[in-house]
Amino acid sequence: ILELGCGNSRMSEDMYQDGFTDITATDLSPVAVESKRWRCFDLNYGIKVLVADIMDMPFKDASFDIVIEKGVMDVLFVDSGSPWDPEPQTRARVDVTLKEVHRVLGANGPHFRRPFFEASGFEWSMEYSTFGDSFHYYFYTLRKVVSFLPGQTFKHSNIVLPGNGQKGFASRLDGNHKH
Repeated sequence: ILELGCGNSRMSEDMYQDGFTDITATDLSPVAVESKRWRCFDLNYGIKVLVADIMDMPFKDASFDIVIEKGVMDVLFVDSGSPWDPEPQTRARVDVTLKEVHRVLGANGPHFRRPFFEASGFEWSMEYSTFGDSFHYYFYTLRKVVSFLPGQTFKHSNIVLPGNGQKGFASRLDGNHKH
């Protein structure tokens, strides 16, 4: 599992407690990374925490089954004009980021802004849902499609939306994938 823009979030620690132990958490901020490293060390968790730029990730192709982005792309939209019609440089940064996510995501994984996700050149399907009462949050699931033979495809889902009564992060992921 790759967590993009971990900041000071405890999400990866919660996933670790739920049995997902092969986790890499990244952030652009060395301060946030150092703080999280110490926290994971104190808990004796084997979470890999490192400084990484979402537009130039230091990972091999298809390194992760799951890539989680829970708000880091918002940074790309700062000072971009309208979020519904962002400036060309913002569109370029988002495109580079999605290409990097697509590159590091293996054939078995999901991920995160609708018009960009549906752009040509990405071999994935996209689903989304909204939740929240006064402020709507969007939850995107991207599934990479693998072609076996011309015209044949296979899709595999690793993630489902959280529902009422579920406990922990693990209940929101398909239990067959713990890496």
